Amino acid sequence: MTADPTSIWVRSEVLPDGSYTIGFNIGPDLAWTLPPRAATAYAVACITLSMAADHDAAVLRQLTQGAQLSLADSARFLHEAVRSPRSARRPCSGPLQFEAGLRMDGKPFIASTVNGRPLGQLSPADLRGHASNVLTVVAAVDLDSNLHHALTRRMELDDPTARAFITTLPEFWPPTVWPEPETPETPR
Repeated sequence: MTADPTSIWVRSEVLPDGSYTIGFNIGPDLAWTLPPRAATAYAVACITLSMAADHDAAVLRQLTQGAQLSLADSARFLHEAVRSPRSARRPCSGPLQFEAGLRMDGKPFIASTVNGRPLGQLSPADLRGHASNVLTVVAAVDLDSNLHHALTRRMELDDPTARAFITTLPEFWPPTVWPEPETPETPR
């Protein structure tokens, strides 16, 4: 966990019944879990919301630059005709809420709140990255569950030893960039 009260962390977490699920935390004091299906729906909703923010920015830009409408008329149309019908569809995960917005310069942003209090703003790309992290952990939860089963059933490790093996697995993760293979020098 992090002491940063604005960072959203996502991880594979063991539940009291021994199964794995998706854990979220913000700062050191706020944590909750979502089962894989709910976490997947949450990630899809985050991507949808980030797309909506970028879409709104493009619509506003096209109305003001392409159609030559005033900023006030364009913003009113965007708010009343485009955004209002979808305003009720926001992703949520326990205490965490997101909402798409546009700055005065037309750039999109995502406002985040925790338990109704402002947490901060992020870009649509950052929210898509968060959604990707959630989906990565959804996949890891399934893999961790399968590995636990294999370690306890096939290798006959006790539960604490199997859990410790899984907990330390990131220490053995392959690098994101593999070094170039060494080649023998060619004789001259």
